[in-house]
Amino acid sequence: MIAIRPYDNADFNALKRLFLEMQVHEQQFDSDRAEPTDALAARYIAQLLRDVEERQGIILVAVDGTRVCGFAGGFMEEDLANQHPFFLIAELSVAAAYRSQGIGSTLVRAMEDFARMHGFKRAGIGVLVGNDRVHDLYKRLGYRDYAVELMKEL
Repeated sequence: MIAIRPYDNADFNALKRLFLEMQVHEQQFDSDRAEPTDALAARYIAQLLRDVEERQGIILVAVDGTRVCGFAGGFMEEDLANQHPFFLIAELSVAAAYRSQGIGSTLVRAMEDFARMHGFKRAGIGVLVGNDRVHDLYKRLGYRDYAVELMKEL
């Protein structure tokens, strides 16, 4: 049985492992993804922890027994054009062996519950172009396409 609980400092290495796995997975959708290194993972998770602390956020982990098999992190994001902040689910990662078991959906719903309890009226989440499986998941969870970012090589 998978349990969802708040992040604990002892989870840091597990989050690094999940980040590295996701980084490799996402290279198929973004050829510019940085090479997955332990140093990159440590910097990324440390920045996520700072964002969560400074911007009314949380990191939740999915645990199978004692093994962390997924996590989500989110925090307040300003939306100056719309005059009110929203809750950004900035990171969602589930270990490959645990995908398609509802863990990602459970983590997203738990993040939404946190956001509601803290007064947020909207939540946002991103997905890389081409990651249709995850894009479809977010749509099933009630998210709709909102903005498109474009990139150009210079």
